[in-house]
Amino acid sequence: MRKVQVKKLAPVSNPEVPTPEWEEYTPGQDNGYVSLPVEYELEGNELEEPQLNQVYRVARTKRNDVETPGNFTTSVVKEKRTLASGTILIKTQNSMYKIEAL
Repeated sequence: MRKVQVKKLAPVSNPEVPTPEWEEYTPGQDNGYVSLPVEYELEGNELEEPQLNQVYRVARTKRNDVETPGNFTTSVVKEKRTLASGTILIKTQNSMYKIEAL
């Protein structure tokens, strides 16, 4: 397992579910069938590297700079790109994320 920081960059152009604004979202609560807000960031230990056609999972230790243990899971990964810096960009059914090793 490697420690990572994950940042949601944007919703995809045709997501399965809507992406609320941060003010409309309550972390840790049932927000209905929605994606995470764009302002969502987390740190934690990835359970496995992101793979195409799989969900990406992280054992979260922090959410938006606040220690908040929990589980983070994306929708299914549809595209994955690794930059020369080692940063990984993924596009899921709903969102685009940047993943950096810490």
